[in-house]
Amino acid sequence: MLALAASIEGDTTTVAGHVTAALTTARRHGLAQAATVVQWAAARADLGRGRPLDAADRLGPLVHPGPRRGHFAVWMLAVPCYVEATVLAGRPDDTRTVVEEFALWAAFGADPQAPAQLARCRALLAVPEGPTRSTAGP
Repeated sequence: MLALAASIEGDTTTVAGHVTAALTTARRHGLAQAATVVQWAAARADLGRGRPLDAADRLGPLVHPGPRRGHFAVWMLAVPCYVEATVLAGRPDDTRTVVEEFALWAAFGADPQAPAQLARCRALLAVPEGPTRSTAGP
């Protein structure tokens, strides 16, 4: 949690230190929940440093089905960061299925911020309609 708090504050040096310490302990003791939280924190720090591809690569295995999927109590919380990272990295198609899973989870009502986060995810993934017009002069 210290790594996540530091990622919110934008302190990437502190994030890195907490991530290293927490992952060492989490891996040694098989603590999937702690490992998921610190990977999410590291990805947030990657986004803050303008490294969306690194963030997307870090979060992808946590949010997609498979053997490296993050802990069930946490991985869904990382989906909005993953969507932002993939869109900024130019890989929005990687997120379509996880956004639909996020929509199902948001519908349960357990997280009051989830509907707003879902709307943001969908807006980030929206394809502009029609030709885009520039308001700049000739």
